[in-house]
Amino acid sequence: MTVLLLLSTPVTVKPIACVEMKDEKSNSILPTEATRLRPRLESFDDVLPYVGDYGRYQWLLLLSLLPYGATYAFLYFSQFFITIIPTEHWCRIDELVNSNFTEEERIKITIPVTNVYPYYEQCQRKDVNFTELLKSDKSLSSSGFQTNKTIKCTQWEYNFTQIPYPSIGTELDWVCDREYLVSTAQAIFFCGSIIGGFLVGWIADHKGRIPALMFCNGIALFASIFTASANSFWSFAVCRFLAGLAFDNCINIPLIIGKPSTK
Repeated sequence: MTVLLLLSTPVTVKPIACVEMKDEKSNSILPTEATRLRPRLESFDDVLPYVGDYGRYQWLLLLSLLPYGATYAFLYFSQFFITIIPTEHWCRIDELVNSNFTEEERIKITIPVTNVYPYYEQCQRKDVNFTELLKSDKSLSSSGFQTNKTIKCTQWEYNFTQIPYPSIGTELDWVCDREYLVSTAQAIFFCGSIIGGFLVGWIADHKGRIPALMFCNGIALFASIFTASANSFWSFAVCRFLAGLAFDNCINIPLIIGKPSTK
C-alpha cells in the first residue's frame, strides 16, 4: 500500500507595505489606507491639541488682547454712565434754591403731588410768583403757595444720592420733552459703528490691518477726549459718532491679527 506523504514547508507571510500610489496624469500622490486613517491637520485648531490647548501661548495671547478689550468695553459702556439721569428730578426755582429751603421743602412748595413714584410732578410746577411770595415772608402753609395751576418747567434739580455725579444728561436737562435725546445719541453711536465697519474694513484690506488698528485707536482716543468737553447735543452726537467708528473694529482687528494664519 502506497502511502503518499505530503510534506509541507513552513510559509512566512510578509506584511504588505502601504505604498502610496502616484497618479501619473496629475503627478500627485493618491491616498492609501494608511493616509486615510491619519488625522488631517488642516487648521491651527487641529494642530493645537498636539502642542497644548492651554499654556504660555494662550496667556500671552490673552494679555496682548487685554488693552483692546478694555478699549472696546470703555467705548460701549461709557455712553450709559455719561448720559444717565437720576429718577428723582423736579423743577428748579432759582428764588428758592438761593434761599434757605431744603430739597424736601422746595418740592413741597413748588411741585404738585402725584400717585406715581417719585410722587410729584417732574415736568410741571405750580404757577406761582415765588419772588413776590418770598418778599411777603409768608409761611409754607400760606394760601399763596396753594394753587392748581401749573406750567412747564424750564430748569431742573436732581437728587444725586444714588448717582453721585452730574452727567451730560443732567447738565443739559435731557428730561421730559427732551428725554429722547439720550436714546438718539446712543443710536448715532451705533450708526457710526455700522459706517466704521465698512470704512475700517476697506482700510484693512487696502492699507493693512496695522494702519486700520492705529486709525481705530486714534479715533477712539480723540473722540473720547472731546466728548468730555461737549456742551450741546450736536457736539456730543458728533463725538459719539466718531467713537462709534472705532467700536467693534478696535477688538475685531486685534483678534484677526492674533489668530495664526493656516495658509
